[in-house]
This record gives sequence, structure tokens and C-alpha cells, in this order.
Amino acid sequence: MGDFIYSLLNSYTVVPVLLVLCLVFFVFFVAYALSKEGRDERGRAVMGTACFYGAVGLFIAMNIFTQFTYTVTSNVVIFTNSIRLVFITFFLTVDVAILILRKLR
Repeated sequence: MGDFIYSLLNSYTVVPVLLVLCLVFFVFFVAYALSKEGRDERGRAVMGTACFYGAVGLFIAMNIFTQFTYTVTSNVVIFTNSIRLVFITFFLTVDVAILILRKLR
């Protein structure tokens, strides 16, 4: 399993895929933040709660990747993919929390 993850992070074909995923999740987040629903009182509460959950996810992802500091910093491609995975973890957590909190509130 570790060899598979290493080869996946070391792959040049994964770089644009993770870039596209990161941009898609970021655009969804910005679109909700700038939408009419995201700017009202209820939307700001949803955004605040979702960003809190995203910060928790970011904290967990950063602590996981710091366990492999030497491996991550030894190769530029692995470093790039690792940073993008951390951003994807943050934005995916925030986006999923937004979708769930919109239905609950």
C-alpha cells in the first residue's frame, strides 16, 4: 500500500489531476461564498461552521504529512502533490460541510 501511494505521489500525470481537483473545490467554495445564500445571515453561519471543520481537517492533514517530511521534501513532484492533497483535503471538507449544513439549517 505504501509503495502504491509513493508511486502515485511521484507520478507526473497526477500533478494536473490534483491541480484540477483543487481548483474545482476552490471554485465551488468561492461560488457559495459569493452567492446570495452565502452572503445572508444563515449562509455566513454555514460558512463559519464549515470553515471550522475545514481547519480541523487541515490540521489533521498537515500532521499526517509532517510524519513523512523527508520523503515529501526529497522530490519536487511528491512535494507538489502532497501540498495539493492538503489543499484538497481542506476544500473538500469545507465543501462537504457546506452541503450538509445547508440541508440541516
